[in-house]
Amino acid sequence: RAQISQQVAAQLRAACDMLTAADLKPEIVTGGGTGSFVHDVAAGVLTEVQPGSYLFMDVDYGANEEGFSLFQPALFVLSTVISARPTRVVLDAGLKSHSIESGLPRVL
Repeated sequence: RAQISQQVAAQLRAACDMLTAADLKPEIVTGGGTGSFVHDVAAGVLTEVQPGSYLFMDVDYGANEEGFSLFQPALFVLSTVISARPTRVVLDAGLKSHSIESGLPRVL
């Protein structure tokens, strides 16, 4: 991810330099995202970064390189265990309260 982000930043810097040379200096250079946030900021090309998934910081993003060290979860599902067995538990929160498209929820 770092290498690709650096390559893209170099291309973007070159484009900004060309625009500036043509007296069309961009006031706002925006892009990036949650997964590349650290690299986008470090490159110093963007004037605005657009991380979006950090808002909820799901388990999938949290497992990435920088993950939860930068952004903490902002959304939690509070539920109660209504039945417990040695290999599973049943909660009072239904399937619609959890998204499993990126894996199972993380228990805190």
